[in-house]
Amino acid sequence: MILLVPLSTLEIPYVVGSGRPYSKLEALILRAIEQGAGTVDALRETFEVHPRLIIEALVTLTHAGWLAVSSAPGKSFVLTTAGVEALQSGDNPRSLQTWMDETYVFMERLTGSVILSEDINYVRRGNSKVDWENCVKLPPRVTEDVDESKVDPLLPRAQGEWIRSIGSIELKGRELHWLPVTVDLRTGAISGVPDEWRHLHPILLAEAQNWADRLTTGAAAATWRDESTRRSPVRDAREVPPREWPIRLLAQDVLFDHPAHERYLQDVLKRAHSTVFIASAFITIARLEGIRSSLDEALRRPVIIDLLWGYEAEEKVTNWLHNKVMEVKREQWPGRLRFNRRPSGSHAKMILWDHSERQFEGCVGSCNWLSFAPSASGTNTVTEVSVKLSRPGLLAQLSRCAASLYKGLRYDMGGASHRRQQEAAEMERIEVSYPPSGEFNATARLIKDLEHEWSLRSWLSAARQRLVVTSDQLGSVSATRLTAARTRATGFRWTALYGRTTLESDQVSSVAEHVATEGGVLVYVPGLHAKVVVSDEVACVSSYNFLSADPFQTASEARELGIVITGSEPAGWLAHQLSPKLSPQVGA
Repeated sequence: MILLVPLSTLEIPYVVGSGRPYSKLEALILRAIEQGAGTVDALRETFEVHPRLIIEALVTLTHAGWLAVSSAPGKSFVLTTAGVEALQSGDNPRSLQTWMDETYVFMERLTGSVILSEDINYVRRGNSKVDWENCVKLPPRVTEDVDESKVDPLLPRAQGEWIRSIGSIELKGRELHWLPVTVDLRTGAISGVPDEWRHLHPILLAEAQNWADRLTTGAAAATWRDESTRRSPVRDAREVPPREWPIRLLAQDVLFDHPAHERYLQDVLKRAHSTVFIASAFITIARLEGIRSSLDEALRRPVIIDLLWGYEAEEKVTNWLHNKVMEVKREQWPGRLRFNRRPSGSHAKMILWDHSERQFEGCVGSCNWLSFAPSASGTNTVTEVSVKLSRPGLLAQLSRCAASLYKGLRYDMGGASHRRQQEAAEMERIEVSYPPSGEFNATARLIKDLEHEWSLRSWLSAARQRLVVTSDQLGSVSATRLTAARTRATGFRWTALYGRTTLESDQVSSVAEHVATEGGVLVYVPGLHAKVVVSDEVACVSSYNFLSADPFQTASEARELGIVITGSEPAGWLAHQLSPKLSPQVGA
């Protein structure tokens, strides 16, 4: 049977950068040399920084053509004519180059995944070689809802290049192209699907089974001929970012309870250099009052703080924040506070902030940073799980995800979304200019939205040594989602943990029986809010409720965000913390 998956064609314009941009220190050094400080020692005494930073700045300015080596006594460097002009004009150094580029991607309209046009075999509508009568055209299920975070991992870069900005994504064609797929109902074999879209297999198999009785014998037995498909004629020799980033995680990079999250949030506000972004599903007055002093301390510094919550907030919350903004203006504090006044529709939970101009950090997980109570409810030591991240390239993708969360508001909140994109460009530049080195113990990648559902199926079916699934809520979808779990070997057991449920006791018992038939045990853990999957050496820490729908079990497209970590050490930490240290109530 031949199924045709509907595709939409999208054009992605973007700006590429290469070279090294001008830092504030270099601007100050250039000015100091103009005023007579012409040696490394003189500059070090002036700025009181490490000589290495002075030398790096001098090399950059020399390469830019703004400084020249001097033979005059007491002057190692002098400004060139271009350097004098740069001071007067405020131009960027000439080593920083930017240019426009574009690429095309296909989106499959069943789940919304995207792929470069050159990486897929497709057939164009109207192709006379195709026997259209013996093909089944599948109807689209999703709209062309694409943002920069989806296409960023697909944009090609040459060595030393980074993405400075991604422009407005334009729809170029809807159902002009199709992905032809052959499904053999006797064996369940599926061919024609690119590896990046292998999550479509269960959907395609279900569609084929649905159509089986309605097709002629010829159509049911039809197979696709490769000569009828083609790829984009242009093959880009540049590379896309790695799908998984090598990282070094320490045990203290994983936060497991409310007190640890409280300390981290307070620390972020006290130490942030210039920017803090906090995304939370919910926001409360109690939480804002709990961070008032640290928030004030940050706003007394030149720190821009952006708060974004996903679901309805009380009017007194926005009034509290509005009063804080007025206080900042009245007291003439150099910081700035921005917040959304309408729900963003996002369930994602993250923090992004900077230690310095060149050091950013992120934290992703289950914690509602703007609403959680510092003291844990229940008796368990593990209530939340979040992971701190510092790899610049990974943080650049995280920052573009943060920018995309503003899409639900239909407006840019005082430039907050644009700032996330600017910070993403700087993070990626840092990755390109100063790639981390040393020993890594894991790889990491972001996981978003519906990816969680099909990834869960893969993790459940792949586990051989250990399997743990935790979720804040237990919903009616849990039995369906856990179907992929199977007993692997004699004695292999796995655990599904949940913190609360709105199901009736007989429904919970039914889910528990279903889990038992799949080789697992369902455990009620009061106070548990963590959303984690550990499958052998793979761990996912997320905002996504693996055992239910969204918080109100209504939305099918709520924004979710998590981090997938592959490494025996981190997976072991999570499995150890989640399993033996809980005080479970089986079947409750």
